[in-house]
Amino acid sequence: EHTSRQVNVHDVMQSQNNDSSNEVLINTYPLDFVAEYSILMPVHNEQESIAPVVRDIYDKLCRDGKYSLEIVLAEDGSKDGTKETIRKLSTEICLKAILSSKRKGYAGGIKDGLKLVSAPFVLICDSDGQHRPEDFWELKKVLEKEGFRRDLIVSGYRKVRSDAFHRRIISKVFQKL
Repeated sequence: EHTSRQVNVHDVMQSQNNDSSNEVLINTYPLDFVAEYSILMPVHNEQESIAPVVRDIYDKLCRDGKYSLEIVLAEDGSKDGTKETIRKLSTEICLKAILSSKRKGYAGGIKDGLKLVSAPFVLICDSDGQHRPEDFWELKKVLEKEGFRRDLIVSGYRKVRSDAFHRRIISKVFQKL
């Protein structure tokens, strides 16, 4: 069972990209762990929020073992201690992470994180607590209704947001696309 730290393998590797930026890859899942779903979170300067958010997701979606979910963090060149927080968190909770020395942006973080994903279905959510873990089950219901088609993209958004005004406008425009 992947909730037991005793059976986990803790791999930390340095990798060298073509653009000469260093990345650290972390995987604390057992070698035989198979994920049904991946929760991918791009992370940038979230030192204060990342640990509580990941613990909340773990407690509400992973702890009971009902579904095999992997947590994947794509850290994107943070300068505030986020990397150290993720390293510490990886000793407490099974997760995968890529820690980048270079800022690549939100889409670049997602692209990096997708390299670590092993599950056929991926939920991408923000790492600042904007998304509630319980909403995963609503998105899963849509997948079930559609027969778990792998060519399907299920998108959700929060009706009540705590974003700044300009972020809400950008989000509304994006949702219309």
